[in-house]
Amino acid sequence: MLLATLCLSLAATTTFSAVDETTYKGIDVSSYQGSIDFASVADDGIEIVYIRADDGSGSVDTYFERNYANAKAAGLKIGFYHYITATTTDEAVQQAQFLYSTIKDKAYDCLPAMDFEDFSDLSNDEVNEIGKAYLVELAALTGYTPVLYSDAYDAENVWSSDLTGYPLWVANYGVSAPSSIGSWTDWAGFQYSDTGSVSGIDGDVDLDYFKSTILIDNSSSGEDTGSSSADSNGGTGSSDTDSNGPPTETVYTIKYGDTLSAIANRYDTTVSALVSLNAIANANLIYAGDTLLIPGTASTGTFSYTIQSGDTLWAIAERYGTTVAAIASLNSIENPNLIYAGDMIEIPA
Repeated sequence: MLLATLCLSLAATTTFSAVDETTYKGIDVSSYQGSIDFASVADDGIEIVYIRADDGSGSVDTYFERNYANAKAAGLKIGFYHYITATTTDEAVQQAQFLYSTIKDKAYDCLPAMDFEDFSDLSNDEVNEIGKAYLVELAALTGYTPVLYSDAYDAENVWSSDLTGYPLWVANYGVSAPSSIGSWTDWAGFQYSDTGSVSGIDGDVDLDYFKSTILIDNSSSGEDTGSSSADSNGGTGSSDTDSNGPPTETVYTIKYGDTLSAIANRYDTTVSALVSLNAIANANLIYAGDTLLIPGTASTGTFSYTIQSGDTLWAIAERYGTTVAAIASLNSIENPNLIYAGDMIEIPA
């Protein structure tokens, strides 16, 4: 899966000394593996399989349907990844839409993943803009926070801290733990070999460890995503509003790495208020993908709004009885003509 020009090859017999007890054994596959006996794969201890759905050329992987059906029949937890080749934000959005069209009728257990590693002659800023456009669009379409796949070098040297709200699936071969995860505080996936050997697969296969943060919580759903889309940190938020006024409460989708205390601070509320409003039994136990009701923020002077496709700051300002200058100042927006669907902004109440 990874070009791996900066990674070392790792023999499949390497053992890992400090794997978290919640870590799942996984593989990622594509047409390169040919026909796979997934029953044998499961018998060999593999629990999660990420399947390449399509690539940037606009074509579905030739083994996608077969891999999906057989992996599901074998009882494996399933995720999908997309190798993207976008060189503009418009292309990134189109490719995210293409992945969604491929997987929208499929049942899957793991967050969808963006595999963006062929940067051509793009600058780091361009790579981050393209990657963000893809991730935001995919989150808006699926209702889930996508995973960002990267090798350890790019995690440290290319990807911006602005994207750390998206779980990291890091590739690094020849080490017992990733040499770097950049600005992320943890990894959700760790691809530790591209020369693995697994029963039921002829030839080499990528080997992975996945933490529970890669999983979609079964209590959250990718359906009915029209009212929510990804914010700039990878979480999602939407507001219950009337046609002219600020929301009485905000609907927020928990993102990877969130805590109730951090969410409470962000929305100028308290952990106890969140616990009470959402009937949370354990304030220390929340799951990425679940939604929270946030007490209305009008009394604090602002409320949150998730930018929709086709929005302009002028239209938003007119709708909520404020000015472009006020919104731009509140959100440190340098160019009022440049806003992105899926980003969350604060609106003066």
